[in-house]
Amino acid sequence: MSSSRDTKKPTADYTDQKKSRKCLMCGDKFASTHYGERVCSACKGTAAWREGQAA
Repeated sequence: MSSSRDTKKPTADYTDQKKSRKCLMCGDKFASTHYGERVCSACKGTAAWREGQAA
């Protein structure tokens, strides 16, 4: 076993890219700022989103 350890943070397999995506709540296209953003800002402003209700 080696005495030196690799403690560096691993690099991601993907890159954060702005992309046009379909909102999972309303279905409209919006400009997503990263790969995990799947709900548009208009839907995030609704009471249903804030309360955690399914669309």
